[in-house]
Amino acid sequence: MGDRARTPWKVKRGLYFLAEFGEATVSTNDTVTFDTVADAAGSLIRAHFIRKSTGAIVACTEATNIATISTAGLVDVPCVYIAYGVKA
Repeated sequence: MGDRARTPWKVKRGLYFLAEFGEATVSTNDTVTFDTVADAAGSLIRAHFIRKSTGAIVACTEATNIATISTAGLVDVPCVYIAYGVKA
């Protein structure tokens, strides 16, 4: 349980949006901070994590630029993710 590092593959910025694709290894109650979204002042974030091994969705909650993993029973699970924000 803590803030996990991520490896962004691609960050796409536009006038009204930002999207980031990458990978992270997560456990239940871990947080993942998306500093690239924080750079887009006033943005709202959505994040989606997908298990590399099964393709199953890993549930998370988002608050500003932080995603908290909420799927129970995860321990060091490699995932790919997409995180995106729209400037308010």
